[in-house]
Amino acid sequence: MDRRDLVRWLSGFAAAGWMAPLPGAERVRLAELLPRSGGAAAFTPAQAALVATLADVIIPRTDTPGALDVEVPGFIARLTTDWYSDEEATQLRRGLDAIDALARARFGGTVLSLSEPNRTALLESLDTATGQPGSAEHTFARIKSLTVYGYFTSERVQTEVLKTEIVPGRFDGCIPIPG
Repeated sequence: MDRRDLVRWLSGFAAAGWMAPLPGAERVRLAELLPRSGGAAAFTPAQAALVATLADVIIPRTDTPGALDVEVPGFIARLTTDWYSDEEATQLRRGLDAIDALARARFGGTVLSLSEPNRTALLESLDTATGQPGSAEHTFARIKSLTVYGYFTSERVQTEVLKTEIVPGRFDGCIPIPG
């Protein structure tokens, strides 16, 4: 159990006493407002594999960690369940299916089964096009944006690659201030 799970568990325990006197319908309404990460998975297994493949293609491992090394697909899944509205999550899932459908139509297989040149050609065509929410083009742009965001905000990239100093300098609390 990590710290966040413990805090969630303790918060739920504390809220149970507060919610007990409420009518059942009111408790259900309040529960619907809570984050959904404990509920259904963000993606089907095929969609999750596609997200991981796209993230790896967008930021592969080189002499620095890649998107898979810093768990970007998990970050995207977490945003999908905890942050996106139901409509946005549905559009993202529909778009992932559209990417695979486009791969089947152009090359006769899913993105995961394509050869490297065919996969590159497909993703380059998606990268240069625009589309409506739920389309393959829009979804690829969103996955690309989330991959870059998740990668560069990860602790490992901040500390190992960018060498970001979170608290710069040193703190000297008891020094005279020149006046």
